Amino acid sequence: VSCELIQNIYQTLIFWSDGVPITFTSGVGYSLAPADYANLNSYKPVLCTEVPTRGNGRITDTVEGGTLWRFTINTAAMFQPWTDHNGVVHPARAITAADVVYSFRRQVVYDSPYSPVWMWMTPAFGYASWRSVYSGPYATYSNYTFVHAADEAAAGVLITNWCYAVGNDVYLKFSLPWAEGSLKQIFAQTWGGVVNPDWVKEMGGWDGLFTTG
Repeated sequence: VSCELIQNIYQTLIFWSDGVPITFTSGVGYSLAPADYANLNSYKPVLCTEVPTRGNGRITDTVEGGTLWRFTINTAAMFQPWTDHNGVVHPARAITAADVVYSFRRQVVYDSPYSPVWMWMTPAFGYASWRSVYSGPYATYSNYTFVHAADEAAAGVLITNWCYAVGNDVYLKFSLPWAEGSLKQIFAQTWGGVVNPDWVKEMGGWDGLFTTG
């Protein structure tokens, strides 16, 4: 249920290519044939300008044996207007590379045990969570908090190096050799949604920093 809601509110960098548009005929209903469904091996750009592939040079191998993905952000895409707790209306604005970076970093910062964030963390860092119980490296991670500041700083460096922007391009670095098709499916689903950092921070969400206080 939550996925249906999220996919009708937030957009992703890429999504599956639609098949033939489906129409409803009164008294008949929907007439579906295999050709009407989306091709799950074919993607289209949504919040980026081009779907990364090895052929277009947007997916490259790293010396560590993983891959580096590059998305050029579609700055024609807009965030909707929103109202803050003081009643101030914030106008619609174009999405930026910084917004996309914030959205992806935010997920691995929270690392909720009830979220699908493990699908990012496993190919990116080699483990499914910061919590040692899920094979993460930080035994001093307790009650969703790093006990030692040095561990928190180290995790911040990993996150910063995993997802970052250069100009209008967003780069995501995966340390493990994950299948291109699998990663594209992850990018296309709800956990690939791009949020408005201004709205999230107004609601008390992550401030964009890697330190507590």
